[in-house]
Amino acid sequence: MLYPIVFIIGFLLSGIWFSFHIYVSQKLKNTKKALMFSPLLTAIIPTIIIWLLIGDQ
Repeated sequence: MLYPIVFIIGFLLSGIWFSFHIYVSQKLKNTKKALMFSPLLTAIIPTIIIWLLIGDQ
């Protein structure tokens, strides 16, 4: 029963990451550092969501 839940959460988090990646890359498209900071900024959001869902255990 846990595997479908993990699949759904992973699918939603990948969608969140992809949409945030598009948003950040559009905002940073005219800057020189967009290629360097775009993956960093887009990786923070799903990590924070997982951290908030699971918490410190």
